[in-house]
Amino acid sequence: MRVSLLNLIIQSMKRRSLFSLLTLVVLIMTCFSTTAGTKEQTVMEQQTGTAVVISETGPIVDPNSPRTPAVIPCSCIFYDMTETLCFTFFFPVGDVTITLTEESAGVVSSSDYSTSSGFVNIPVPDPGNYEICILLESGTEYTGQFVYL
Repeated sequence: MRVSLLNLIIQSMKRRSLFSLLTLVVLIMTCFSTTAGTKEQTVMEQQTGTAVVISETGPIVDPNSPRTPAVIPCSCIFYDMTETLCFTFFFPVGDVTITLTEESAGVVSSSDYSTSSGFVNIPVPDPGNYEICILLESGTEYTGQFVYL
């Protein structure tokens, strides 16, 4: 396999054609993708999480006025094995304040996060019924709920 791969690299460098180069890249990516997932999976990839539905909460608007549908800027998954709440932001929305409220005990945890990396991970150490509040710099608020058993 290594000899034929080496020959393919040499041939593509001689021709310098875009097609040969793209074929080489696809071949290399295929080789790595079939071996990479066996032993090197992270804990997050090995477990399945619970999707948390995020919805916009905002001021009551006149039902007769036209309104565009809300664009939810993130998705959220709770991984109970690692006790982690993972947010994926689809586009940067600046700094956000994320508040977790455990409803039965009334424990509130609030922190500010930057969305520039696209990901925010928050530890959730205690079981309970949680409400999430995501407040953007613009004042737009999003909420969600999840249960950690």
